[in-house]
Amino acid sequence: PHEAIQHHTASFDFSAETRHSMKKNYYLVSYIAKERIKDEITKIFKKWNPFGYIALLQELNLLKILFPAFAATYNVPQPVRYHAFDVYAHTLLTLHKLCLINTDYLVRLAMLYHDVGKTDQYYYFSQHITKEEKKLPITHQMYHAQALWPELAQKDFRALWFSNNEIETICRYIKYHHRPGELLDATPEIRTKKLRQLLSEVGPDMLYNLMDIAIADRHGQYNPLQPAAVAQLEHMKQQVQTMYAEEWRFILKDLAVNGDTL
Repeated sequence: PHEAIQHHTASFDFSAETRHSMKKNYYLVSYIAKERIKDEITKIFKKWNPFGYIALLQELNLLKILFPAFAATYNVPQPVRYHAFDVYAHTLLTLHKLCLINTDYLVRLAMLYHDVGKTDQYYYFSQHITKEEKKLPITHQMYHAQALWPELAQKDFRALWFSNNEIETICRYIKYHHRPGELLDATPEIRTKKLRQLLSEVGPDMLYNLMDIAIADRHGQYNPLQPAAVAQLEHMKQQVQTMYAEEWRFILKDLAVNGDTL
């Protein structure tokens, strides 16, 4: 019964002694094999509630050890025009929304890291960089910190012994996660053209997941001053499905020939 599930969920907790011991001895996690930690993270992001898991890691002082780049977003404020919460809280809200519509653990991990670069980005915003400084290659890259975000994810997930393929997939989601939202500013004709181009770049499966990330990202803003534009993103998602059905014949995984055959 639903009531029983609610009671079971609400009543679950560590004992006071266990919680106190975990907070006191959090550093001992460094002695646990990375494979074991990676397996537990994967299991939680596949089947359980990563929202509560991340919040618990923060309370137990473990977040900065397991996910240091994301931990750095704690108490990093954002412009209220776009976000009602800091980067950390916004990310947890987006993660919660994503888990309601997408079960892919790599997509969920990408959602966790989709805004980690804002820590440096907002710092450089505060430095009042001049137009001349923005033109310099290094400063320009730091000012537009989106280019660095996948690198932060790559470093942290490699330390957790995620595979190269897993890391590459997570980083691609982070790299492209702004693209669906940016298409909303284009005219319908230009939007269709750019959407077709994005479909060609990442393929249908990744594009569907990018749409889910964008939808969850908009939901996670919780800002009444800026509409979430979720309806437009849902429409765009349907447009991708139609485009794929009408224009595409097959993709790489549909081919009967593979490397072994050759």
